[in-house]
Amino acid sequence: MAEIIIHDLKFKDGIVTNYVEVSKNLKKFIKHPKMFVEYDASIHADESVLNIPLIVTVLPLAWISGSDLIVDTLDKRFKESMDTIQKIFKNMLPLAPFTTEIHVEEFVENRINPEDSARSTGLLFSGGIDSTYSMITHFHEKPRLVMHWGIEGPPYPIYREYWEMVYNTYKTYAEKNDLSYNLTKTNALEILYPRKIEHHFHKELYYGSLWVRLQESLIILGLAAPLSINRFDKLLIAASTYKEDSAYTDVNRPQSARPEIDERISWADLKVTHDGFIPRIGKTKILAKHLRDNELTFRVCLARPGDQTTPEKMNCNNCSKCYRTIMQLTQSETDPNNCGFIVDESTFTKIKEYYINHGLDIFGIHSQKEIPDIIDYDLYGSREFFMWLRDFHKPHERDVWRYRELYDSLPYPLAKILNEIYKKLKINIHFGNPHLSQQRVIKLKNPK
Repeated sequence: MAEIIIHDLKFKDGIVTNYVEVSKNLKKFIKHPKMFVEYDASIHADESVLNIPLIVTVLPLAWISGSDLIVDTLDKRFKESMDTIQKIFKNMLPLAPFTTEIHVEEFVENRINPEDSARSTGLLFSGGIDSTYSMITHFHEKPRLVMHWGIEGPPYPIYREYWEMVYNTYKTYAEKNDLSYNLTKTNALEILYPRKIEHHFHKELYYGSLWVRLQESLIILGLAAPLSINRFDKLLIAASTYKEDSAYTDVNRPQSARPEIDERISWADLKVTHDGFIPRIGKTKILAKHLRDNELTFRVCLARPGDQTTPEKMNCNNCSKCYRTIMQLTQSETDPNNCGFIVDESTFTKIKEYYINHGLDIFGIHSQKEIPDIIDYDLYGSREFFMWLRDFHKPHERDVWRYRELYDSLPYPLAKILNEIYKKLKINIHFGNPHLSQQRVIKLKNPK
């Protein structure tokens, strides 16, 4: 039985560090054995909670490889919650073993004990539509905004100037609205080699990404564990799907960010809530009401300065994430230029060209369904665009199977070279979830 060992925990000056050690057959999946998380507030958690961030980072590798995990001390309720969601993941990804045993020398039963019972809610905050909706609808609870630098795009500390802009923007907003705000810094996504793991365990992961299938909620929530002690015993994580969304209902494209997973993750006496399980266009309309009397900057784009963003803005204004938010804000009769975007008379022509070339994704379909018979709004010439969109029916092309199949059939060094060729051809085999035909789904669910 392979083993993953968590050891040598240290905490100094707000920085938690510890190491992961693995059996020989797993070493190729470890990029950096040392993990750190830096907090910008005093930490009152003991070692049983401080171990959680590294555990949530490597536990997905343990699950899909059938390895055991060993740690000297751990929060008792957290261990129980991991045993529970392991069973849920096994039903979602039946080709993976999920036989992991977490061996702990000492269990600790912790309590959060919030210092201020009127401010005992935390919110995992990104600045996007989903988390901003959760912030606005829970404003009465004065939620603590918790943002992570290092779990998206380039790793920490790349684009320091950009993140200083992000920090200053939301710190100022929080202070203006009597909210607390924390920015954690971490190298969590530098510990594993996700591409190697996805290549080796491609069938176990249903040809999807490690992040989407197993890591997303686990890491985002787990990084907040040390910060929670004495601060918040309720933690909100914003929903990115809803009950009728194919991203939630399609059993052949399972994802970890879902209520039945999130709300079973816990430590001490903390309660996680998967918040805002409704369509995004509905969230945008509710946010629009808030924006009539309040300034608010959205951060929806993963582009960074040096790529496409401008120094004074946090969005590139030219990608699918920016386009869908610009559209939905406009449909809610809200000027995107007041929300962190740069929109002019050419913007909706660019969005039209994008959909003609790529087809309608689920978010474009959501906007299409919300177009009224009589369009009263015409921000930046958008009326003509929405009249066109109403009758546009080209589906978004998702089937990259033939490219992914060749990639997975090669030894990893050759597959890595092939992936670079795909990038030059603008073929992204790692984006979202490659479409699986019914025949291939049957093969996956009924392995020989």
